[in-house]
Amino acid sequence: MKYTVYFLCLLIALSTIISCSNQSSNPNSSEIIEKKDTLAQRADTVVQEPEPEVVKDIEPMQSPENLDELLDNTENIDILPYELDSAMVSILKTSEWRESSNLNTDIVRYLSSCMQDNDLTIEVDHYINTFVMIDSLRSNDLYEDYISNIYIGMTVYAEANVVDKLILSDSTFLLLWMVYTATYEACPHYSGTQIFGTLFYKNRANATLLLGESSGGGDPPYWSTNLTTSMITDSTIQVYQHVQSGGEMDENDNEIVERNLNTYEFVIKGADITERIQ
Repeated sequence: MKYTVYFLCLLIALSTIISCSNQSSNPNSSEIIEKKDTLAQRADTVVQEPEPEVVKDIEPMQSPENLDELLDNTENIDILPYELDSAMVSILKTSEWRESSNLNTDIVRYLSSCMQDNDLTIEVDHYINTFVMIDSLRSNDLYEDYISNIYIGMTVYAEANVVDKLILSDSTFLLLWMVYTATYEACPHYSGTQIFGTLFYKNRANATLLLGESSGGGDPPYWSTNLTTSMITDSTIQVYQHVQSGGEMDENDNEIVERNLNTYEFVIKGADITERIQ
C-alpha cells in the first residue's frame, strides 16, 4: 500500500512538470493562429507591390542644350545630290576623325533615339552603346584605369563627330555624323566607322538611318568586311551595302569568300523617311 501511494505521487509530480514545461515553451493555439496570420499579412505586403502608374502622352526626347551651338557651327551644304562614296568613307577613317569627339553622350543618345529599324541598323545599338560607355569613362576620369586593365576583345577607342549638314528644304536638313570604335589590337580584333544621317524637321530630330560604313575584323583564319555607301538627294536616299567574309577553304585549298551586295532605297517626305520595298 505504501509503495502504491508513493508511485501515484510520483506520477502526479511528473505530469505537473511536463504540463508546466509545455506551457512555458508553446503558446496556446489561438496565439499560434494569430501569429501565423500576422506573418501571412506581412508576406502579402511584400509581394503585392503597387501597380505602376500609366504614363500617357510621353514627350519626345528633348534636344540637348549644346546641340544648337554645334549645328550653328556646322557648314551647310546645299549642293545635291550628295555622294557618300568609298573615298569619302575612307577619309572618315583617318586619324583626324578618330582622335577626338565633338559629340558627347547626350547628343549621340538624342540623335540615335529616332533610329529606324531595318536591315542596315541591326547592330547599331552595339556601336552607340560602346561610344556611350567609353565617353562616360572619360567624363568620370576612369578611362586610364579601364585601359590599364584591358584585355583582348575589349574596346579601346570610341569617338563621335559631326560630318556635314545637308540642306534639303527650308524646313528640313540631314545631319551626317559618325561613330568610330576599335578593340584592343589582338585576335580577335575589330575596327569600324559608321556614318549616320539624322533628318531634322523644323530643328527637331525625326529619323536616323545608317548611310555609310567601313568596318572589318576577325579571328584568323576567319574575317569579314563591310563597305556601305550612299547617294542622297532632297527626296531620296540610295544605300549600297557590300559585305564580304572568308576563312573557310575548299577541297583545292582555295579560300571560300562570300560576297553580298544589298541595295536599299528610302523616300524623304516632310518629317518622315520611309523605306521603299523593292
